[in-house]
Amino acid sequence: MVSLYEFVRGKVDPNRAKFLVEEICVVVPLDNEVISKAVEIWRDLRRGGAPIDDRDLLIGATVIAKELPPVDG
Repeated sequence: MVSLYEFVRGKVDPNRAKFLVEEICVVVPLDNEVISKAVEIWRDLRRGGAPIDDRDLLIGATVIAKELPPVDG
């Protein structure tokens, strides 16, 4: 899984890249369920002294909240 943000941010025409990705892929939005899970994970990691990058945190929270299968790679 890759975030749409990470994919399009370095493209010459990010709006076109975003449009094309949305045409061929399922884009899972950051809804309240995902944000709540991300906050929960962030707080737990911070308390344990092991924070992670927000992009990775949001991807992980999306996978957990939406019960998506993990993907190697």
